[in-house]
Amino acid sequence: YECASAKDTLEQSLNVVKRDGQVVVVAIAWEFTSVLPANWMAMEVSLKASFGARPIDWRIALSLISSGKVDIDPMVSGTSFIRLEDIQRTFESLVHPQSQVQVVVEP
Repeated sequence: YECASAKDTLEQSLNVVKRDGQVVVVAIAWEFTSVLPANWMAMEVSLKASFGARPIDWRIALSLISSGKVDIDPMVSGTSFIRLEDIQRTFESLVHPQSQVQVVVEP
């Protein structure tokens, strides 16, 4: 699973996966990356992308959080909290992210 979203990690993951293995891209780099397809094609590596979630996944996650079964404090420590009225500016800044890991929108 490629979750780092750094420029070189896609190529690195394709280079270290075993023959007939699979690389699943979960996070994306916000810049062009280069890979040499011949290397991983010769090893018959499959590349799969994953993006987003289904509505039921969000309902389950919110239910677990609101019931207290999942503690989100460790996941959001050091997170940027923004006001709803600042969301447009925040999304525009994420086109070229700097140090943001996660953003939580406060109502």
